[in-house]
Amino acid sequence: MERGTLLERVGGPDTIRRIFSRMYTRAFGDRELLAFFAGVDVDALIEQQVAFLARAWDHGDLEAEQRSMRVAHAHLSIEQRHHDRILGYVELAMADVRIEPTVAAEVMAYLHGLAPYIVNRPAAFPGESAS
Repeated sequence: MERGTLLERVGGPDTIRRIFSRMYTRAFGDRELLAFFAGVDVDALIEQQVAFLARAWDHGDLEAEQRSMRVAHAHLSIEQRHHDRILGYVELAMADVRIEPTVAAEVMAYLHGLAPYIVNRPAAFPGESAS
């Protein structure tokens, strides 16, 4: 069994910041995701992400974190495919900063588990514009 919290194993808040800085660089360049970030201050968004994950991965209150995810994303029309694209960028960013594969797998499992609290729109039918 791994020792320490996931926050410690991932490398702390500075490592989270490096991961999500790289992830948002990719996401802001993705035409399918760009509308979600219109008018968003990326630096503030990264700091929110760091604060959220540092709490969650350091013995956070899972139910409170799940509620906060639902509230934070309620105004967006997020489909599973959008969530999956973001997680793909997180995975690439973790490889960029050389997160140990077993720790990266834990991070991905945690983030996949948040989907029910973030995804709030059914997938579009083929040919239907999704936004």
